[in-house]
Amino acid sequence: MTTRFKTSIFAAALLAGIPLAAQAHPDRPKLDTNGDGSVDLAEMQAAKADFTVEQFNKADTNGDGLLSRDELRQAHHRARFGRLDKDGDGGISLAELQAVKPGATAEHFAKMDADGNGQVTQEEMRAMHQERHRRHAERKDRKPEEG
Repeated sequence: MTTRFKTSIFAAALLAGIPLAAQAHPDRPKLDTNGDGSVDLAEMQAAKADFTVEQFNKADTNGDGLLSRDELRQAHHRARFGRLDKDGDGGISLAELQAVKPGATAEHFAKMDADGNGQVTQEEMRAMHQERHRRHAERKDRKPEEG
């Protein structure tokens, strides 16, 4: 299992209230117990007994009975967005962002709010994260190899 996949599972698990999946924490259960690269309902419920079929089906967007890396990542983003969107209107306002992250500035918010309408949507947040990951990968690629 790749480090990026472990990180995705870790993030999705945290936001879903599931114990950590990363092997770096041996005191907490790993989600992908059979090592097939995906998580089925039994694996999820073994990690969190009160995880419902409805929660699983919501995350299983392609309906194949398995949570893939992408599905876990999407569940992570939906959960994160839902925690920020306190009024449930489908957008995050500057006030909602600052309630969770008091140091957030209007300039930072404006960078997130691509269309300038005063609300950050899930798509804008997804685009921001993709850009952040792209820049991180570029920086990583530019580092000279250690050895």
